[in-house]
Amino acid sequence: MKTVFMGTGPFAAKTLETLYSSEHAPVMVVTQPDRPNSRRGGKIVFGEVKQFALERGIPLLQPEKVSTDENAAILASTGAQCAVVCSFGQLLKKNILFDTFEYGCINIHASLLESYRGAAPINRAIMNGETVCGVTIMYMDEGLDTGDMMIKDSTPVSDGDTFGTLSERLSLIGGDLAVKALDLLQKGEAPRTPQDESRSSYAAKILKADKHVDLTRSARSVFNHIRGMDPSPAAECTFDSKTVKLFSCEIASEHSEGNEGPGTILKGDKRGIYIQCGDGVLLIKTLKPEGKGLMEASSFYNGIKNRELKFS
Repeated sequence: MKTVFMGTGPFAAKTLETLYSSEHAPVMVVTQPDRPNSRRGGKIVFGEVKQFALERGIPLLQPEKVSTDENAAILASTGAQCAVVCSFGQLLKKNILFDTFEYGCINIHASLLESYRGAAPINRAIMNGETVCGVTIMYMDEGLDTGDMMIKDSTPVSDGDTFGTLSERLSLIGGDLAVKALDLLQKGEAPRTPQDESRSSYAAKILKADKHVDLTRSARSVFNHIRGMDPSPAAECTFDSKTVKLFSCEIASEHSEGNEGPGTILKGDKRGIYIQCGDGVLLIKTLKPEGKGLMEASSFYNGIKNRELKFS
């Protein structure tokens, strides 16, 4: 089947790689316009999806708004029968959803719908301590991840998983599921199950305020928060009036034994820094202080002059 792929970011790029290797390889790729990268001095850096398309000579479209009549005509001219959409970042209107492709548009969504509709399903699932996550292929409509479901697959989530590791795994599952979905559509055997609105939940976009770690919560809650943002956008707290980004960590104890307040540094050793939470103790192994690179927490601890300072 001829397809068009619409997606942005590393998760989408991984699914595109799988789709490209199948008999449903896209005849055109649509991704967001190039943006200046503030971390690289404002330079334009090509996204992963664009880079993949350029390296393989796939025709590329980067519209500010894809759902114009002009862009709909461009997409229709490719002869594609279906659009595969993954983390695209733009809402599609009726002319694209229903009028441009024979089989419409299907979406690769990184959650087990009806749960975690929205922009940040993987982050939010880990932050909420979910032990199972997955991918759903759905038929797209005008709502936010409200379309009928076709097929889904799941994977267990362990304490060792972070946003990065789970994203990698789900992107591979998503690519395989998309190929399977296109096979089913082509054969006329694709199932269609409406979503149960009473079971839906929303995974809101991660905002700056969401990155702050509340150390008054339990060690388990803080642990989930940190790994749900590792490596990006990175959980943060404050130490000596400066921002510290937190990465690799583990729960040292689920319950507190002393009277120290949340954020207190209980001790440090070669493994890292032990921080008191609202209940329990968290071991921080790696972190990134403001203005510095990623470092072992043990090295950070060795450089602390005032042991009375707390994380907050």
